[in-house]
Amino acid sequence: MHPRLFDLLSLRSSVLVLRSCVNTVCRVLNPGRAAASVQGFFHPSYRFIQADLGWSSLTVLKGVGGEFERPPGKAAACFGLRKGQACQQNFPALFQDGQRLADLDLPVQALSNLWDRDEGPDFALDLVLGAAALAGHTLGQSVTAATRLWQTRHDRPKAA
Repeated sequence: MHPRLFDLLSLRSSVLVLRSCVNTVCRVLNPGRAAASVQGFFHPSYRFIQADLGWSSLTVLKGVGGEFERPPGKAAACFGLRKGQACQQNFPALFQDGQRLADLDLPVQALSNLWDRDEGPDFALDLVLGAAALAGHTLGQSVTAATRLWQTRHDRPKAA
């Protein structure tokens, strides 16, 4: 978003060797003033701070490395807001497997292969659909809406 912000983020690898408050601040920036957001957190106490930033709909997930990544083999405990009111919801594991995205040795083109041709490990698709379902749930959609959107993703006209 801004070169100076990127410079501050770069301190993680060059000086600090760990996450700083800048990483957290970048996650909650909302220059478009969106009413809804999905967030990952690394430290559990941060989820309450995120709930006080003006969103009316929010889902906060303790994701892998603080990212909004829902490992499909684990239950997802989510905290958030719906119409400005605090809520908590648990989503069951999609299957019984402790695998993580980092465990896969995927080629660089894996994401485009998955999008274009449905090629790739089932785990990768489950990871995408699991996170998309939580994002859709944040917007008031059913958790099955993500699967319908995925199945019809090529039916939409391409942007000019």
